[in-house]
Amino acid sequence: MPVCYRELVWRVRRLDLLRRILGDRVMDREGLRRGRMPLLEFLRRKEGSTQKEVADQLHISPASVAVSVRRMEKEGLVRRDVDESDLRRNRVYITPQGRTLIERCNHVFEQMDRQMFRGFSERELEELSEMLERLFDNLAGEEFRDLTPFNTYVLENELQAELEQELRTEEDADD
Repeated sequence: MPVCYRELVWRVRRLDLLRRILGDRVMDREGLRRGRMPLLEFLRRKEGSTQKEVADQLHISPASVAVSVRRMEKEGLVRRDVDESDLRRNRVYITPQGRTLIERCNHVFEQMDRQMFRGFSERELEELSEMLERLFDNLAGEEFRDLTPFNTYVLENELQAELEQELRTEEDADD
C-alpha cells in the first residue's frame, strides 16, 4: 500500500494540535496567558534584558513587549528596573513568583511529554528526532533554517493574525 504523504502530515498536525490544546489547559489552570510563556521563558534565560532585546529576540513589537511586561508586572511575575547606564531603558527581571509559575508549567509539560513518548525506546526516539529534522530541513531552506522555539511561536501568531485579518476582510466584502 503506497504511503500517503498528506496522511502523515495530518498525523503530525493532529498531534501538534492536541499538545497545544492540552498545553493551553495547563496554562489556563495556572493562570498564565499563552503569549506570556515564551516571554517568561526568555527572561528566565536572559535575566535583565531590555524590553527592546526581548522584542528583538521574540520577533514582536516593542509596544507588545511593553504592554505584556506592564501586565505581568502588575501580576507580580516580572519587575522592571531602570538601566543605570541609560535611564531611558528598562531592564526586565523575572520574579520568584514568575519563576515558580514557569517551573510549575514546565513540570506539567514534562509529564505530558513523558506520557506522549511512553513505550518508545531510546533508539526509536533518536530515529524519530532524526526523521523530523530531515523533514524540516527538506522544506526550510535558508529563510527558516534558524527557527527557534521562541520565533516559531511568534511566527505562528503572525500567521494566525493574518488569517483572522483575511477572514474579517472577506466578511466585510460579503456585507
